[in-house]
Amino acid sequence: MRSVTIALVVSVLSALIPTLALARSPSFSSADLPRIVPFPPPSAPGLAKKFDFGDATFCNSDYWIDLADLRGNDPSDCDRRMVAKLAQLGFQRGLVKGWTAYATPVVEASAVGLVFRTGAGAHGFFAFMKTKSLKPVVALGDEGVRAVFKDEAVYLWRIGNLVLTADIDCSDGPCRFDVGAATRAYVNAINRRAARV
Repeated sequence: MRSVTIALVVSVLSALIPTLALARSPSFSSADLPRIVPFPPPSAPGLAKKFDFGDATFCNSDYWIDLADLRGNDPSDCDRRMVAKLAQLGFQRGLVKGWTAYATPVVEASAVGLVFRTGAGAHGFFAFMKTKSLKPVVALGDEGVRAVFKDEAVYLWRIGNLVLTADIDCSDGPCRFDVGAATRAYVNAINRRAARV
């Protein structure tokens, strides 16, 4: 009887530990997003040295997203599944900031922050978005993954109830800089901003 009781306690604790960890994670609101998600490099502090574009023309864009916006578009089946998953998991609001350098090659970068009601909801969406091509990253938020190629790098990670992505890619030729190092520097800058909120 005692061994059955111990096994039951261990089973309950094993189930509760991830939930307790999510409950202790930081909690963010959509009002925090402008302080966390900066315009991508080179305007992010300390990142300009990663790039050498000469006389390139730069263009910034930013916009908010919510479920009504996402449902209002003419989504593909894949987008419909993502919107349904966002709604199911308690997505509240997101902020997208993008940046383009019209150089040779053209370099585009973006950062996205998505706020969920709970850390469990954010964890669920992180798991939904994670693909086999993304490799785990140690010590990046509560959980993080990345993919780095010759002309593009993308990071996906979660801090509490916030899911973040950052990517840089050279759209019409190989990057003239270390895109993996530049993207990781951008990710680190976002994490520092999140830690100050």
